[in-house]
Amino acid sequence: MAKFEFHIVLGKREEHEFQKLILMAAGIVIGKAFTMAAIKYAASMLYLRCREICDFTLHRLYFKRHGFYRLNILSNNLDNPDQRMTQDVEKCCRLFTSELLAPILMAPFIICYYTYLTYISSGFLGPITIYIFFIIATVVNKLLLSPTIELVTEQEQKEGDFRLKHVEVRSNTESIAFYQSGLTENVFTNQKLGSLLKTQKKLFNWRFALG
Repeated sequence: MAKFEFHIVLGKREEHEFQKLILMAAGIVIGKAFTMAAIKYAASMLYLRCREICDFTLHRLYFKRHGFYRLNILSNNLDNPDQRMTQDVEKCCRLFTSELLAPILMAPFIICYYTYLTYISSGFLGPITIYIFFIIATVVNKLLLSPTIELVTEQEQKEGDFRLKHVEVRSNTESIAFYQSGLTENVFTNQKLGSLLKTQKKLFNWRFALG
């Protein structure tokens, strides 16, 4: 709208109106910049709060009644608890607060607004057709993306196993050197790497097939 008004004012050579438009445009730009900065700041504060709650809760459960011992020594149900409580929690909180929360909150208003516009322009047939197409596309995406999600999860697990193996080597450097087990550790570490690369290759092939 402001761009269209600029063309009109410039065509009429009205200096006073031009100055008013300049001030209005500057106000819009400053307001938009302030709003975006405020949204990012609020998302950052929400991220900090979300991670604080998640990690404090996990730490309380992890160190309660020797939970850390049962998870790391006695149980194989959860791989790499350290990675889950550090990298995975960080990624989850950042993804939720930065990329998912705003679209989720805005989605109902956007859907209602464009449904109304579509109804005004094309009647009942327009919104119904769009919703049917959306449902079909969602089902197709679910079928196609499910293997990708499983492979990504497996890749993260393999990355954790590979990293943990290097941590074990670093923690037991003296023992490995004393028993001259460098070659054995080399074989085991390469096995972890090979398993990781095999999973990544499957993921890349599937993504290529999806185009």
